[in-house]
Amino acid sequence: ECNIDYRYCTKCAYGHGLTDTDTCHKCEEGCSECNENYTICKECSDGYGLIKDENGISTGKCKACEVENCQSCLFDYRFCVECIQNYYPLKDEDGVYTGQCGKCNVRNCKECSSDPNSYAECEDGYGRNQDGKCIQCTEHCDRCDDATTCITCSYGYGYEIDPSSRLRTGKCVK
Repeated sequence: ECNIDYRYCTKCAYGHGLTDTDTCHKCEEGCSECNENYTICKECSDGYGLIKDENGISTGKCKACEVENCQSCLFDYRFCVECIQNYYPLKDEDGVYTGQCGKCNVRNCKECSSDPNSYAECEDGYGRNQDGKCIQCTEHCDRCDDATTCITCSYGYGYEIDPSSRLRTGKCVK
């Protein structure tokens, strides 16, 4: 936005902030939102987190996340809030998040909960069986609810229909 006579900016587009001369400039590296001042970051980009001073107050600068296997550490570059695929946020013995990531123990797990032995979602091409494990979907199936019920057939395949019930069998055929 500009002032009434369009001589200077009063507000900048997302990802940009004001300079000393009231022009808009791209936020600094790792920063996605800086608004009033392009050198003071309000929100960091994925993979970056805010740097805090010794009192825990934001410095307005972003730094690459230092936590291994971290997707997002928005508020502190040393504390992960979202882990990459196949990892989950660790909790201590009191159930408090530690800011670290742990590896899922379930094979073919896309996303696991705070328990390394359970999961929220299987990888594409895998579905949950009765034992709670991720096992491969039926042949020619890209996504399945469970290991025997296909949701999305592979390209060039369609749902098999049971002739007597006229319902899907959960399998894919040409």
